Amino acid sequence: MVSLVDETKTKLTEVNSLGWWLPIAFDEGYNAGNTVVKVDGKDVTNLLTPITDDGRMAKLALLGTPGKVTVSSKEDAAKEETVVLSNESQEDAVYEENDGYLPEKILTHEPVAYWDYYLTNYDENGNARISPKKTTYNLNEEKQTHPSYSPDAVLPKNGKAAVTILFNYNTDEEKEWFDGIRKLELVEYNEQKNTINSSLVFDSEKNVAHGQGRVGQLTIQTGQSNFFNNGRYYVRVVSSAGGSALVPIHVVNETVPTLELKETPQSGKNLHFAVSDLVYAIETPIERVTLEDPNGTVSDLKMLDDWYLYSQDLFVLYNDNTDHLPYKGNYKITVYANGFRSFSKSFKVKTGAEPVKEKEQTNGQKMAAYGFDGISTASTGSSGSGSSSGSSSGSSAISANLIFDSDLLVNAHLLEQIKMENDASKAVMKWWDNAIPDAVFDTGDDEFFRWTDYVNKSENQKYEENRMLPFADYRENGALDPNHPATAKEVLEDGLLGDIQYNGNFSRQDAPAITVVQNKEGEPVVLQTEDTEYIEAVQSIVVNGNWQALSKTKYFIDKEASTITIDADVFKAGEEYKLTVDATGYKSQSIAFTYDKVLENDLSLTVDYAEDKEAFAAEKKEDSNKTYYFANAEFTVNGSKGDFLKNLKSVTLLSDEEDAVERNIYTKGVSSSNDVYYEVSGDGKKLILHQVQPGTYKLTLHSNYYTETLRCEFVVEKEKEEIKEEMPAPEVVKFSKHKASWSFDPDFGRASFKNSTKTSVKDYLTKITSVKVGKTEYTKASYSLSSYKPTWKMSDADDPDNNVQNFDCIDFTLDGFSTEESTDVTIQAEGYEELTFTVTKDMKLAGDEEKLLPAPELTGSTTVDTGDPLVLTGDEEYLKAIKSVKVTGNDEEEDAALEFKVNGTTLTIQTGTLDSGLNEVVIEAKGYDNQSITVTVESQKADTEIEVSSVVKERSWTGDYYLLIRFNGVEGEKLKTFLKEIDSVAVNGTEYSKASVSSLLRSGEFAPHATDTSYSNDNYDCLKVSASGLSEEEDNEILIYTKNNGMIKCKLDKKWKLIKESKTLLADEVLPSEIVTTPTEGVTTPEQTPEEPKTNDENKADVPDGDKKNETDDANKAPEVDEDKKEDSDESKDTSDEKKDETSDKGDADKDDSKDESGETGDDSKKNETDESKDNDSKKDETGDVKDDTSDKEESDGGKGDASEKEESVSEEE
Repeated sequence: MVSLVDETKTKLTEVNSLGWWLPIAFDEGYNAGNTVVKVDGKDVTNLLTPITDDGRMAKLALLGTPGKVTVSSKEDAAKEETVVLSNESQEDAVYEENDGYLPEKILTHEPVAYWDYYLTNYDENGNARISPKKTTYNLNEEKQTHPSYSPDAVLPKNGKAAVTILFNYNTDEEKEWFDGIRKLELVEYNEQKNTINSSLVFDSEKNVAHGQGRVGQLTIQTGQSNFFNNGRYYVRVVSSAGGSALVPIHVVNETVPTLELKETPQSGKNLHFAVSDLVYAIETPIERVTLEDPNGTVSDLKMLDDWYLYSQDLFVLYNDNTDHLPYKGNYKITVYANGFRSFSKSFKVKTGAEPVKEKEQTNGQKMAAYGFDGISTASTGSSGSGSSSGSSSGSSAISANLIFDSDLLVNAHLLEQIKMENDASKAVMKWWDNAIPDAVFDTGDDEFFRWTDYVNKSENQKYEENRMLPFADYRENGALDPNHPATAKEVLEDGLLGDIQYNGNFSRQDAPAITVVQNKEGEPVVLQTEDTEYIEAVQSIVVNGNWQALSKTKYFIDKEASTITIDADVFKAGEEYKLTVDATGYKSQSIAFTYDKVLENDLSLTVDYAEDKEAFAAEKKEDSNKTYYFANAEFTVNGSKGDFLKNLKSVTLLSDEEDAVERNIYTKGVSSSNDVYYEVSGDGKKLILHQVQPGTYKLTLHSNYYTETLRCEFVVEKEKEEIKEEMPAPEVVKFSKHKASWSFDPDFGRASFKNSTKTSVKDYLTKITSVKVGKTEYTKASYSLSSYKPTWKMSDADDPDNNVQNFDCIDFTLDGFSTEESTDVTIQAEGYEELTFTVTKDMKLAGDEEKLLPAPELTGSTTVDTGDPLVLTGDEEYLKAIKSVKVTGNDEEEDAALEFKVNGTTLTIQTGTLDSGLNEVVIEAKGYDNQSITVTVESQKADTEIEVSSVVKERSWTGDYYLLIRFNGVEGEKLKTFLKEIDSVAVNGTEYSKASVSSLLRSGEFAPHATDTSYSNDNYDCLKVSASGLSEEEDNEILIYTKNNGMIKCKLDKKWKLIKESKTLLADEVLPSEIVTTPTEGVTTPEQTPEEPKTNDENKADVPDGDKKNETDDANKAPEVDEDKKEDSDESKDTSDEKKDETSDKGDADKDDSKDESGETGDDSKKNETDESKDNDSKKDETGDVKDDTSDKEESDGGKGDASEKEESVSEEE
């Protein structure tokens, strides 16, 4: 009996949610192409679809249950085999259409490793892979991949980073591709992928042991053009073997940023971290933040929703909307940032729920760790391990939309069930096993259907009719899915991921293949396809990701020939290009190629010695007391018309000295002034090396596009020296500083020379070979001095335009001259002795300095109070010459300049920045010696009567309350100094810390505050104190400590109003022998003299109309005063009220003294003062509330109090 199929693998198979299938496994020598297949006697050969490339595995889509399948050979019908599938058979069990059984595409989402998501895979032609090219699998060959890998490159503070890129180097194909690498380009890490360095210098090393295999290694040093900073880049690697690879690289700073806790972590409360060493420009570099909870679950956090980075030093983990710290235990937050190593902070939360062990978690809790909320939502959890061909790897994952081809997926399922899977099908299944399906659709159709609805209706039909529901029938009544993701990646036939597709491009038809049929330097590029409909639908061509499509005038579409011809001037020979073609109804496709360059052939490098010479002659050169021998060496590229050197990539030189290292040679100006440099002749046929020292060398030239390297050896020898007697240099007799005569020219210094019988100044100047000012090398100016670099020129003092050119002096730019100390100028001239002269810091010739006069004595007191100016008198001419006034610092501090003003014979110096005690002040005046005086600053004395005058409650924009505390007994500059010297505040026993600025005041902080910032932000007039430590249940106590004034106590009631106490001894018949605290408003004490009632006219200005009637009654009802009014009146007492209260506590003798001190006014004066105080205390605003006397005083003092704050405080009291 002949066996045509493997009966153990040919059996009815259900694929979960993807239909009923009959896989047919053919035996050796048979396949779907050379057999006839019948089901229940009906020929279904044309309905077979392949599972494998060779057709030995095929399948039939089923609607019901068939009874048997018969397979026979097309060559010999007698060879036949029947496999019984079931005891019962249904009619029309086989689906008899070629499409419509399943949806063509399935849209899913799942966590994908950053490596996989951002990795672009290329086909054999170097084109980016987007969609699968086939849906079958090859079981006869091993899958070969060539992924690249680049670890983070560490950039030292003052050094260069070495970036390494690894490629597999095991198979012949891998070796051929790596060996053909001839060009590396640096590309911006963005969607445009702009090339910012088209010719990176790199080193290549083959066959390097790595793990269990071998790799090829590329090494690139930072410091090249546009490659200096940390951050992410792409490197485009181009191989002559075909195609290119775009490799992401990451350069990170050597210093790892740190997170430090700014408070105790608590469940449900925002957590603040101080950040260090995370320096960036504008955009935040943080790319990802993860949080590991006590369960070990790692969650991805979203910026703005879950965290935010304020400036460069404050990171906040938000817990107010979503509590990320719900459990007790240890947490770990990790930050991943562009250009930096990842950094973490572990911390403990002591409040919250008990952690839930993983085995006790519900499925909902487990899924919540990933935080999926739709197609395009980011995954917030970690994922399993994986690689570039399977699943996501590690915890560095992103939630990605993945699209599966249903036929590719079904084939992988069937291979898995019959145990015939390969690496590619396993990789596809690995993606599917982790995926969450969202929708189904057909290619070229904009309608997406809900996955759940599709599966549910299919299962319903199987239950009700025992029949499979084809997708073509389902879509007639299917539920549409409105969610169309903006981006997606397709799973390819080998389990890799296609390139990212945008804006629904993945729902269009696959574009037919386009090939480059003409590609040669100087000629148009011709693209061709076999699909005429496609060529007619082409709408645009984009070159290298440009934001603008190529102009239609630059290409021509031939519909009959199905070609696109693009003008030659669009391309540059030898460069890599990526053309993206967009056609209506088709997916975008890209074609990558190198515009072929016509190369020069049979080239060689020869040495151009002088006639009859076998070495280059090195001439003597002296510089900075050193002697050098330099030669210029010329070389010719034989057979070249200039293209090889035009595209020169690198020049290296290797000495024959022992342990010599091959070194790179650059053009002039790149290396130090005495290093070898090269230049290329105008015709591009010669290379000239300059400043080559004696020795034997090997020269190597590399050029872009050329795989051929040119080399030669050459020799440099010292020339024979003639000993010449050097003449003395002319004498410098004067040096002076001059202003430029033209606005574009720089100021300059001039050295004038003295002629002698032995030396001609002009001859000397024309033979100058080197000028050095201090440590700065100067260059001779061709015409005028440069504003951009140190230069010198010969000049004629009597002829500024140098028409006669009777040179007698040298002009220097001021770059090298010091304004702090003297500067040595060294000049060397051929045939003359070296000349050195010294220029002082005042730009005078040393030895010719101006003699300074002794400073005249200044008169006046040198002792001042803190903040007061120092006023001295002296000689008017001397005072006019003063340039600066400084206070000398100690060993750790620099001298600080003081503000000063001269008016005639008076010198006024501001002393606000001087410390209390003795200060040495130095006065510098032009033409005079420096004068030093000792200034004594007397601080405010400890017994200065400074006390709290008012306390106002305010509310910040964040909703937090704070107090503005004002003082009397000190004002002006002394008030500012007093506020700055407050170094400690305690609120109800809790010590506060001092904030750096009052505008950023936080909980538990205080700071001096300026309510009027029209002059400056440090125009302090009050103390700003956080209200976080105040109580609303009982009275509050604030203790204010200063450096020189001891402690000031401030008491507030539970409504945070100022309590001003006056201890008054009342008559025994009222409150015998008891000291009580009472409000003074409206209370007539035995010491007060009753005033005569005012007329209504007199009261109109002081009392609102509605209150006139009850004013007198209210004033005499102290025991029945309303509590709110009592508190308001207590707070509004001014200084005169307090002093009056204090006076009321004294005995009769004190009362007599007080009367004596009042002078002629006597009792009338006392009565007037009482009346005034009473009137002020009873003033009310338009709302009827009592006004704060302090606020009135501030307004009368020039607006020191902020009107807006006062209005806000009134509203708060309401």
